[in-house]
Amino acid sequence: MKRSYKRRHWDLCAGVTDPRARRGRRWSLRALVGAAFAGMLCAVRSLRAVEDLTALMAGASQRGFGFGRRVPDSTLEPVVRRLDPEELRARLRAQVRSLQRAKALEERDLPLGLAAIDGKCIYSGRRRVHPACQRQQEDGRPPRYLLRVLRAALISSPTKVCLDQVHIPAETNERGAFDAFWQTLVSAYGRSGLFEAVSLDAGFACKQLCGDIDQSGYGYIVGLKENQPELLREAQAHFQERIVPLEGATPEPPEVETAWERYQGRRIKRQLWRSTALAGWHDWDHLRQVWLVRQVTEHPDGRVETEDHYRLTNLVWGRLKGPEVLAVVRAHWGIENCLNWTTDVQWGEDQRAWAYADNALLVLGLLRLMAFNVLQVLFKRHLKAARYRRLRWAQRFRRVELALVQPAPRRAAS
Repeated sequence: MKRSYKRRHWDLCAGVTDPRARRGRRWSLRALVGAAFAGMLCAVRSLRAVEDLTALMAGASQRGFGFGRRVPDSTLEPVVRRLDPEELRARLRAQVRSLQRAKALEERDLPLGLAAIDGKCIYSGRRRVHPACQRQQEDGRPPRYLLRVLRAALISSPTKVCLDQVHIPAETNERGAFDAFWQTLVSAYGRSGLFEAVSLDAGFACKQLCGDIDQSGYGYIVGLKENQPELLREAQAHFQERIVPLEGATPEPPEVETAWERYQGRRIKRQLWRSTALAGWHDWDHLRQVWLVRQVTEHPDGRVETEDHYRLTNLVWGRLKGPEVLAVVRAHWGIENCLNWTTDVQWGEDQRAWAYADNALLVLGLLRLMAFNVLQVLFKRHLKAARYRRLRWAQRFRRVELALVQPAPRRAAS
């Protein structure tokens, strides 16, 4: 007899512990988390707005959110702030794997699967709302507290979905939190083929850190700045000899050069030089290439400025062609310009929150990222018509809200 298997879809509450006592529960955890997630999908501004949304949704089909009537904000708030962020992190990673199995992340903008890791501030204020908040104080001013996180995004996909997020403890920094974060990413996605390299800014340019990435079997592309002064000077001197040689010698042209682009009244082009001369420099056994990307900016008054950016990588020379290198370097900013910008500007992530006590900021941040992933796949992967591409984020939220609150069409009787 042939077996039939039921596909297991991503479940928002699978493995999430209910923080409430068993006695006196009137709402299931699935209903409460589903209500909060629905509010994130519509980018509502408060728990009271979530309550109003659930009242509208109660008259429609439940859409799998788990509630059939209005969810009071006074019931929702204590649960949101007491949930375990680590359990929701696992649900975020499960969501991404589910999207991959559904082939929603197959399309690529780059010639290789590439993830980007960067730090992000999700709270800044006068109150220390969480033990992980870092204290900052300027002369003569009251102290401020920042809650920072590490994020990973799949920047090779048009959707730029978030792969994971973890808070940075108060006593350390992005570099100190990276090792455990990286091991979690490798454990979650190591055999999925979702990405084969990771892009990092210059703050992560560390021999040991890059070596750990190399030992894990992944490529790294990391910025090079003053935090590695000796290596930076070597790279600058090497490329200087090639680009501006001694008198009588012919300067080396760039390997590839983009056409002029218009940007805010200026014209910009980018040039690329690559070198293997610094491979294995000072025990950087995993280092194989150094890239120089020069940005040339022409102002309306005729002034021309150049800005040099250096990158270190363990990728072999033939893995990327020159134009592909420039595309990969520019793609790193996808985590800032898409993921971080959207959560900041459209969801107001670091300006306002539904709740602040206990774990509320971390829990709401993870629910926000899951909602971001859903909307990105919806509007980048499934709704590709021109009328959807032109929608602003406010219009997208409105469309989602209308879809949630309108009654589902009834099936015709057979």
